[in-house]
Amino acid sequence: MTRPACPSGSAARYALGVGLALFASSALVARQQGAAQTLPPPPQFRSEANLVHVDAYPRRAGRIVDDLTAADFEILEDGKPQKVENLQFVRVEGNVPESERRDPNNTREMLQAAADPANRVFVVFLDTDHVQILNAARARTPLIRMLNRMLAPNDLFGVLTPDVPASQLTLGRRALAVEEMLNDNWNWGKRDSMYRDPIESQIESCFSNTGKIADGAESRGVSAVVIDRLREDKVLTRLDELVHHLADIREERKALLLFSEGWVLYQPDPALALLGRQFSDPPRLVTIDGRPTLSTTIPGLGDAWCNNQLQAAASLDDARHMRNLIDLARQSNVAFYPVNPAGLTAGSDTPIAQQGNVTPSGRGADAGAAMLNQEIDRLAGRTTALMTLAENTDGVAAVNSNDLDVGIGRIVDDLSAYYVLGYYSTNTANDGKYRRIDVKVKQPGVVVAARHGYTAPSAAEMAARRSIATSASAAATVTAGFDVALASLARLASSSDLFTRGVMRDGEMVVAVELAGPLLADPRWTTGAQIAATVSGANGDIVGSGQGRLVAGADSTELHVPLTTAGAGPWQVRVRVKSDADDRTDVADVPVDSGSLLGSPLLYRASPAGNAPLRPAASFGFRRTERVHIECPITRALDERQARLLDRAGHPVQAVLNVTERSTGDHSVLAIDLSLGSLGPGDYLLEITAGAGTTTDRKLIAIRITP
Repeated sequence: MTRPACPSGSAARYALGVGLALFASSALVARQQGAAQTLPPPPQFRSEANLVHVDAYPRRAGRIVDDLTAADFEILEDGKPQKVENLQFVRVEGNVPESERRDPNNTREMLQAAADPANRVFVVFLDTDHVQILNAARARTPLIRMLNRMLAPNDLFGVLTPDVPASQLTLGRRALAVEEMLNDNWNWGKRDSMYRDPIESQIESCFSNTGKIADGAESRGVSAVVIDRLREDKVLTRLDELVHHLADIREERKALLLFSEGWVLYQPDPALALLGRQFSDPPRLVTIDGRPTLSTTIPGLGDAWCNNQLQAAASLDDARHMRNLIDLARQSNVAFYPVNPAGLTAGSDTPIAQQGNVTPSGRGADAGAAMLNQEIDRLAGRTTALMTLAENTDGVAAVNSNDLDVGIGRIVDDLSAYYVLGYYSTNTANDGKYRRIDVKVKQPGVVVAARHGYTAPSAAEMAARRSIATSASAAATVTAGFDVALASLARLASSSDLFTRGVMRDGEMVVAVELAGPLLADPRWTTGAQIAATVSGANGDIVGSGQGRLVAGADSTELHVPLTTAGAGPWQVRVRVKSDADDRTDVADVPVDSGSLLGSPLLYRASPAGNAPLRPAASFGFRRTERVHIECPITRALDERQARLLDRAGHPVQAVLNVTERSTGDHSVLAIDLSLGSLGPGDYLLEITAGAGTTTDRKLIAIRITP
């Protein structure tokens, strides 16, 4: 069975989880348009001697002690005393106006800000699978108030849900987008709702005829049990990924604000596993209605995909998963701050619609009371899971309170002040091993929550960091010309519906014309259009003109305009495109090509298939379903030729680029092909480098990839 498509009736709700997880990133995305996700994490150590930063939260009677000096602290690394070299006390004043918070301009700036020990980093994780709709709505206003009260100008925060990978986390500073999205999507919780994503809908169809199975004190449908178990595993797995990701971008403390009603922490269920195995056994003789019958499968579970889902759900050990998550968070310096938006809860854990399905033997008051106690214990266990997560990662849990503002206020106070201590480790071995840190305060009555440890760099990592310092001066050379190339993407953010690009070729102007946006869906433009192009020289005189046609159904074409005198340039191309009922004009500037080995590139778009027809591209916006084809004329025989893909900041992005050299008549062309399916949305730079003897030439082409 293949993975099911999203049913149209639930498409909007299915998209909500993705949109909600990305809303905090909107301001940053607007500035950098999703730069590639292959940027290396910032160095965790500031020198050859391993300068280690330790964030510490010393409290007396639950309040931060704010008058400590370096002499008051004692730091042990693997039991050995360390000298505190520097100390910084950070007190954060929230309630900063939105206008004073500035989002990072790009991914590099975001990572640099996140790595700064003086900045705080928060992630709000909305556990959509384990929050009821009404409680999600109830949490909206306290969450917004918390962000406005807590955030300082340099703080960074992001928002995720279980439906989005941690690698897509974007950190920003402005909370307005969060507030707007919460107001629009107040019903983000889906626990106990009828909503099912496509996979869950398929699971329901798998087990629609299989009856019920014991789950806690109640008997529930097999599909409901499988879905709940897989949801819990999905959430814990996403939290694992998020903790790993946060450890990569920052060594100081990260606060993970978890909005959830908690988890059952399912154990392996032999009865559920046995149910699945019955449907994969060889045919056997069974008695049905008193008659012997050869049974192969039981209706609803004959499909291998269905049985795999059931076996995966039955084998979960989420209690162990939780313990591993706590260990990982302690090693990664991530503190969990759970918030249960349900507040004080009582009664049954099982949804009302699924209650009353068990008839205990000797049913009576005692049996009913036992069932109720089981349900109450299970409900309390969810809260206990959240408290355990907070207590073991030095966080604070806001649970068992109907006043969310009070519980959230404790979290805000806990994060409002802290110390950053720095020491040079006495262990100079670059062995890549984990080292335990213990922080103590010499004053009586002070309890310290602090970083638990770090992983020392390996010899290879230290060598790589030395090379980073050595190549700092080369970085300016690498990024030379980036601004000019990226400027070509400025029009993609506007309402432009016609794009023109001109390239000089052997005394003629090659003009690419491309329709975009609303014109592609306008029936007045689907029957074709006439094109007239004129080329002006540097003094404004017209030096060439030509005509062409955009055939019916096409969105782009290429004109070759002979020039009476090419002159020295630069040139300007003016294009008029006229359909039967409308017309458009566009102007493009054509600079003088300064290349010595390669001429100006022409771009084309096509489907990923190698034999797909090429269509001229004047707009450098591409979809992930397309292939980019580039052709640069070669003016001299080349000794070297290569191409690579970079992000906006100049970091290489893993991609397969096919570089070939071929002849076209009297000329040779360097051709580069790149399929975009493996890349995420964002702005990229294609760098083409050629060499002949001691001469090198470099071309930069900016493209923007959209879903």
